[in-house]
Amino acid sequence: MKKLLLSLATGLAGYALSCGLAHAQVTIDQNKAMAGNVTPGDTAGFPITISQPGSYKLTGNLTVPAGVMGIEITADNVTLDLNGYTVRGPVTCLRNSSTRIVSCSALDAFAFGIFSMQKDSVVRNGSVRGFGAMGVYFTDSGSGSAENLRVSHNGGMGIKIARGNMVGVEAELNGTSGIVVGGLATRCTARDNGGTGIQAVYAQESMATGNHNYGIDGRVRANVANDNGISNFTQGSISMGANLNGFTLY
Repeated sequence: MKKLLLSLATGLAGYALSCGLAHAQVTIDQNKAMAGNVTPGDTAGFPITISQPGSYKLTGNLTVPAGVMGIEITADNVTLDLNGYTVRGPVTCLRNSSTRIVSCSALDAFAFGIFSMQKDSVVRNGSVRGFGAMGVYFTDSGSGSAENLRVSHNGGMGIKIARGNMVGVEAELNGTSGIVVGGLATRCTARDNGGTGIQAVYAQESMATGNHNYGIDGRVRANVANDNGISNFTQGSISMGANLNGFTLY
């Protein structure tokens, strides 16, 4: 009986340990990025490749050289917590206050801050800036969400999630549109971007100001939009009430 109980206890302890390891949060910093092997198949330097589902957290800022991605997610079900830190490339953007045109120091079709073609991933709690393509891009084949992010000084869009939602995202001084999401945008802010501020299926409790084209495009409720170049809301936008178009309720 003692042997049986000991065997059961040992087995349960091993199971608990293996479960704990399987769900442990992986930390990422500049040194780990340069060393590689953050996950299987991740080579030294950038991009950091996240090839396994699970939870990942930055423990410092990441400085990414020109012309490459910062982080590429190649697995479903990844949670990436920037933990208040920044994924930073070298691009900077300037806005002409009279024309609202945003010009950036470099454009590069492949230089994304965070890129994913996978499903059901989350990026949260930090900043992504200075990339030649986009700050954050989840493609049409993938899905996911963004929470409490700031995206700025990117040569193309600030952030695009083709299928998903965003909460508390700020986009500023990006070369084209600030925020593009094929779902719900809640409590988001887009200012001084070179295209449309916010494009969403449904936008609520959000703000767009100083963008070159339109302020907000989509079904809208309880938003504020003012001082955008073409108009504050697109002709295709459908008001669900309580929107402020400049100084007029919409």
